Amino acid sequence: MKVTKLKQLALEFVVIFLGVSASFGVTSFSQMRFEKAEENRLLKALATEIETIRVYEARASRDVLDDIAIYSELLKSDGMSDGALGAVTSSKTRIEFSLFNNSLFSPPTETYTTLIASDGLKYIRSNTLKTALTNLHIRSQSRVTAGLAEERLLKSTLLNEFLSKHPSFLIQASDPNVSVDEYLDTLSHVLLENQTVKAALGMQLNYLKSKKAALQLYELSLDDLETALKRTRS
Repeated sequence: MKVTKLKQLALEFVVIFLGVSASFGVTSFSQMRFEKAEENRLLKALATEIETIRVYEARASRDVLDDIAIYSELLKSDGMSDGALGAVTSSKTRIEFSLFNNSLFSPPTETYTTLIASDGLKYIRSNTLKTALTNLHIRSQSRVTAGLAEERLLKSTLLNEFLSKHPSFLIQASDPNVSVDEYLDTLSHVLLENQTVKAALGMQLNYLKSKKAALQLYELSLDDLETALKRTRS
């Protein structure tokens, strides 16, 4: 009688143990499937975001090169040659923007921001990918925007100088009767007469060159991120 009862208890224990183990296994398997699906979803979102970032970066690099070309031509010691800026722009608005407006570089970061805010990085297994994300969105991004305060100050100083001493140049920008050549001729005379303007443009040119280098480093970081992402997805 006692032996039979012990056998029953042992059997019940085995059944309970197997049931708990099976339940744990099913839960663990479900969790693994969920984490893998979540990782795939996030990796796909990152791939899409990288494509969009490339568009922003290419546009920013092109604009910086155009600005450098404009400033270099304006600051030539022998003055601008006829039609020299034609290869860059034939728009007074573009020249005015280059002189007085700040060029912000704000690529999309929604996926990365969501990863950080929701602790989504825990679903990404690749440490290389996590490092590449940090390098792009923290280090490389900060390099590009490091001189933004300086740019704002320089352009604000330049605008105030034009407002106080050369307001006619600002008026010509929106005057349809003033051609680009006439507009640039006015600017040439300003540069000859006003050393403060010329110095400010020279400082902006140096800043633009540093921004160009920072964008090149940003592009390299973007390449590293894309390579790490491809390896993770393969």
